[in-house]
Amino acid sequence: MNNLKLILQTTYHLTKRNIRWIGFLLAALSVAILSSTVVRFQWIGWLIGAVSCSIWILISFKDQDKPRTLMECMYLLLSVYACYNWFNYE
Repeated sequence: MNNLKLILQTTYHLTKRNIRWIGFLLAALSVAILSSTVVRFQWIGWLIGAVSCSIWILISFKDQDKPRTLMECMYLLLSVYACYNWFNYE
């Protein structure tokens, strides 16, 4: 049980320190998927983009940066809408 607690604490601290890098890497991955020519996988790019936007919303909210928070909320809504459109299109 102590090992699990240690692992969870380590994971929490690594994530807390590197959350901006995780958000950046997810955004880069979503752009790579969305710019590919494989149309059937683009909904995954929109989904990853939505997760990345959620991370950036959390970060900008903690930084009390309202314009960036609103911008990321707009991107999140558009990403969810794009996923919805892809599922209705197929």
